[in-house]
Amino acid sequence: MPKLDGIGACQKIRMLEKSLSKSAIPVIGLTGDRDNCDFSEAGANIVIEKPIRNTQLISLLNTMLK
Repeated sequence: MPKLDGIGACQKIRMLEKSLSKSAIPVIGLTGDRDNCDFSEAGANIVIEKPIRNTQLISLLNTMLK
C-alpha cells in the first residue's frame, strides 16, 4: 500500500502551490467510483472514471496544456 493515495497527493500538490506561490499544476483525478467527488474537493481540475480510454486522456491533457 502506498503511503499517499491520489486524493492525498492532490492535496499536497495544492498546498505546495500555495507555499511556493506557483501557478496551478494540472491534476487529473482517476477514480473507479462514479459518485466520487473527493478529487474535486481536493483540488483536481478534472476527475475521470476508470477504465480510461487513451484518446480521452490525451484529449484532456491537450486541453489542459493549451
